[in-house]
Amino acid sequence: MKTIDIVKSDNIGGTHLHGHINHSYADLVRVLGEPHQTFTPETGDKVDVEWGFKFPDGSVFTVYNWKDGKAYCGEEGEEVEDITDWHIGAHKQSTYDAVIDMLNIKLGE
Repeated sequence: MKTIDIVKSDNIGGTHLHGHINHSYADLVRVLGEPHQTFTPETGDKVDVEWGFKFPDGSVFTVYNWKDGKAYCGEEGEEVEDITDWHIGAHKQSTYDAVIDMLNIKLGE
């Protein structure tokens, strides 16, 4: 199996939505580890959980939910474990494409 090395990155500023993926939270945790950031209704964020990574070429990406969890919607929001629509943020489309390829490889699709 081809491996793709990614490392956690806190330098994700300026990333923005390039597309979506549909995977379970459990699948993402299995591949990406525990989220790097978590938010609550008290923080008033639009995101509940977020991962930030860097590829070996220096391009960065984020995986996050958007306005569908409890941090934004309160009690009406989905539990993070039930979310399947995830956003991919990056600086350029080619990074999004690399994320999709990496996830397909790591999830065996």
